[in-house]
Amino acid sequence: MRALAFALIVVSLGACAGPARRDGGVATLDALRDVQAACAAQGRTMKLKPEGDAQSIDAYACERN
Repeated sequence: MRALAFALIVVSLGACAGPARRDGGVATLDALRDVQAACAAQGRTMKLKPEGDAQSIDAYACERN
């Protein structure tokens, strides 16, 4: 189970960092779900960054609870 969670985190974070991002960096429901799952696997909560554009997936960050 931990290996699956780790793989999900790596894939999710790699998708955000790479040049060919899924959905072009737009915060679609699927992209938000994936980021939320990666944050939850780390025991963190997904939040919109201050002054962040809610339509951009880069505007979200995992923060400690």
